[in-house]
Amino acid sequence: MIKTDSNKLIKWSGVFGFLMLLALVYKIFDPGITDFFPECLFHRYTGLKCPICGSQRAVHHLMNFEIAKAFMSNALLVLAIPYVMLNIILDIIKSPGEKIKKLKNVLFGKKAVIAIVFIIVLFWIGRNYVGFL
Repeated sequence: MIKTDSNKLIKWSGVFGFLMLLALVYKIFDPGITDFFPECLFHRYTGLKCPICGSQRAVHHLMNFEIAKAFMSNALLVLAIPYVMLNIILDIIKSPGEKIKKLKNVLFGKKAVIAIVFIIVLFWIGRNYVGFL
């Protein structure tokens, strides 16, 4: 049986509760047509999309089970959600075994961070100059 770290569990439960409240707002209100959501200043002043552009619409679509629309709004965000959730799950484990430590190091260690930054930059370039998502 996997034991969890109660302090981390409480911390992540608070984060999860806040995100659920935020998700409810995004489920009800469409950022594409509602004025109270912040706009991307990078896009406003350059006309280019940053890696985060479309994330609010993507979350709205995900909350309404419109997966294809979410993917078209911001594919990187949609693909990142399971990755982030796995990190949270692995972080909550109190005494991870060697296999879990090794997995966490591979997926979330220094090399992984460099790979993620590289993926974000490629996505940023690709969505503006190659024309994909």
